[in-house]
Amino acid sequence: MKVLFLYPNTSGSGEIPISISYLQSILKREGHEIEIFDTSDYKSCSSRPDEYQIHVGQFKTVEKRSDMPQLSLKDLDPKEDIIRVIKSFNPGLIAVTSFTTNYKFGVSLLREIKTHYKDIYTIFGGIHATLMPEEVISEPAVDMICVGEGEEPLVELCNKLSSGTDITSIRNLWFKTNGKIIRNEMRPLINLDDLPYQDFDGFNEYNFFRPLAGKIYKMANVDISRGCIFKCSYCINHTFQKKFKGLGSYHREKSVRKAIDNLVHIKNKYGVEIVRFWDEDFTVSSFKYLEEFCEEYRDKVKLPFLIYASASTMTEDKIRILKKAGCVTVAMGIESGNEIIRRNVLNRRITNENITKVFHLIKSYGVRISAYNMIGLPHETRKHIFDTIELNRVCRPDTSSVAFMEPYPNTEIYEDCVKNGYIEPGYTPTYDFFTPHIKELLISHKELRGLIKTFTLYTKVPWLFYPLVKICEMDNLISNIIFKYLVKLYGGQ
Repeated sequence: MKVLFLYPNTSGSGEIPISISYLQSILKREGHEIEIFDTSDYKSCSSRPDEYQIHVGQFKTVEKRSDMPQLSLKDLDPKEDIIRVIKSFNPGLIAVTSFTTNYKFGVSLLREIKTHYKDIYTIFGGIHATLMPEEVISEPAVDMICVGEGEEPLVELCNKLSSGTDITSIRNLWFKTNGKIIRNEMRPLINLDDLPYQDFDGFNEYNFFRPLAGKIYKMANVDISRGCIFKCSYCINHTFQKKFKGLGSYHREKSVRKAIDNLVHIKNKYGVEIVRFWDEDFTVSSFKYLEEFCEEYRDKVKLPFLIYASASTMTEDKIRILKKAGCVTVAMGIESGNEIIRRNVLNRRITNENITKVFHLIKSYGVRISAYNMIGLPHETRKHIFDTIELNRVCRPDTSSVAFMEPYPNTEIYEDCVKNGYIEPGYTPTYDFFTPHIKELLISHKELRGLIKTFTLYTKVPWLFYPLVKICEMDNLISNIIFKYLVKLYGGQ
């Protein structure tokens, strides 16, 4: 059968979701026909997060590449254009995957579709459908949802739709039928070695290209594992650990052979220059596993790569073998530099001293390191934010990026925010780099916007310049002139 994947991206180009790369691959293997509707290519959805971060001095201004595909943004309403695509492709199923921050946009597209094509089945999956299944299944434009991993249930659904057999007992799927909701039980978590090679076909080639350290490279988002062992209050993984309890190990790895075969396939088919491992915490794997993987990677893949890792799981032995295998960047979360906020609000139990040691360790091996930070946290004051700035100054990362905390439903920090009046019950965050999510109880939105604008400058400039940077927190002609000058001098390190 024909399946149209709808990716309601609201953060612009530069991302190809791992989920769709597996889902379309496994469906094609079963003989189904796939087309992808990606809103990244529409002018109304074209704001790339990196562009904001370059503007505020978090990243370097990137050098243009003459051989890079040019993106011609569509000056069309995606709600109107998707109707044209459906008319041409004639799918039997429309499958949507989304995060919480683009859920509402995805629903708006489905509502438009249902006004024209009431009989086409629609299924909603992804993180938000698993976090908030009752909310998603109650949406009139959604016929069914996938709760949890989608590869096996989506194949079963498409095969049964093709053969005309009953679909209402498929595990992981919820259905509406005769005014009632069928909530099927969840199936065991998938063995990652059963996954096919990732398939990025159907996405604009421009979306492979991303900036790194002032240059643009062709990258692929890949993984060798799923899940996370930690219980951070702001992360959906803690919620998923409880939801998937009894269904198998939440954190799983591919065998080294399977992981390497997938990477060789991607390298040969798509000509990527850098591998971007999207694993929750790359170094949570044992040293033995990483050692075997790195040896095979160095021998068969031979590409530079970047990883996301935790200071709690990084060791000198691990960074040594990662460096030898071609690791060029480690992205690591500081989140908050105040130990009380980090422990009691974020549930991250690591000291500033240990974080600093790991940052310095990675830098000592000549590996570039990026620090991730959050502000706009519940119970946070201006002083707490400057604790975060100070820890970045001590850790000396190559880049210090910052974002407003997004309170995802069914996470501990969401419940904390509701309980203490920082957000209203039922609040759903949408992505906006310059807009805080919490109410102005301890710090104003104006001050938070000023601090997200100047955060990286504070981590880079001499203390003597702090009064100048404080002026830059304002938004007027004089402050912006000073800001641009300081960013030119100290930004994008």
